[in-house]
Amino acid sequence: MQIPAPPRRGQRDPMSGLVDVVLLLLVFFLLVGTLETPSPLSVTPPEAAPGEPLPDGRLRLVLAADGRIALAGVPLTRAELDAEIAARLADEPGRTIAIEADANTPSGTLLEVLAILRAQGIDALSLITRESP
Repeated sequence: MQIPAPPRRGQRDPMSGLVDVVLLLLVFFLLVGTLETPSPLSVTPPEAAPGEPLPDGRLRLVLAADGRIALAGVPLTRAELDAEIAARLADEPGRTIAIEADANTPSGTLLEVLAILRAQGIDALSLITRESP
């Protein structure tokens, strides 16, 4: 009497482990992929020649074409901007401020914001632009 041999299991594809790892990495990068918080205002910066990158820890001031203002991702009025800048500079006096103004922002609006910043004692600013082709 012969005992039948157990059925052979199919061999596992050697690439299946690699595929699993790649899919897990893909899901991980999709979930963690946000590098910067989105701006609360839609802004298209003016074009300029490439310059030096801004230092980390800067305070970002966004000016929309219609005159709306946001500081560090929070929409503000001009009156609130003055108080908020004073409060933030009291906490960190040497903080860098970067202005991201829309290319279509009226120059008067930009000058008003610059006057508010100068009244707070800020002399050096960075203007965020996009690289011209």
